[in-house]
Amino acid sequence: MKRILLTVVLMFVMSPLFSFSNGYTGPFNNKDLVVQGGIGLVLDPYGDIVIPPLSVAVDFGNEFDLGNGKSLPLSYGGIFSIYKTEYSYNYYYNSSNYVWSYTYIVVGARAALHLNKYLNIKNKNVDLYSGLMVGYNIVSYEKPKGWNYDSYDTKDSYLVTDFFAGARYFFSPSLAGFAELGYGVEWLKLGLSFKL
Repeated sequence: MKRILLTVVLMFVMSPLFSFSNGYTGPFNNKDLVVQGGIGLVLDPYGDIVIPPLSVAVDFGNEFDLGNGKSLPLSYGGIFSIYKTEYSYNYYYNSSNYVWSYTYIVVGARAALHLNKYLNIKNKNVDLYSGLMVGYNIVSYEKPKGWNYDSYDTKDSYLVTDFFAGARYFFSPSLAGFAELGYGVEWLKLGLSFKL
């Protein structure tokens, strides 16, 4: 985890060394397609992390025309996240080590408003956005063999709706680092975005 964070920090620090080709018009434009993959940070995991929060998202730029020369710079797409933990307990009266595993899979749709022109950001490398995700958290668990109680069972799968805010920094016309807060199976996500 420390190596991943160090890599992301170094990419941001070294970003002025990357050059942009002529004709690059901005960080996220109408009809752009961005695919991004990230790893999340969990503040208080339940048990030991087996699979860290991993996600893949797709965003498609679609500028919504309001008339009178005004438009809303929007994007919409989908997201898939997975996260798995294990919780173990060794009872004092026997030598059995009981292990419960919990898997969380989020599949959702999301839409975002890109905020550069509203915040008067002139830097063509930066893409700030905020939006809403609606999805389903598929929760599953496995309890240990021989365990007949429900004390560590998890709740059922459920609908999830969350607001999120994020930022991308483009090192080149097609590659960016990103950070997002507030949705999925984690609170903070870091990763790379690829514009296709």
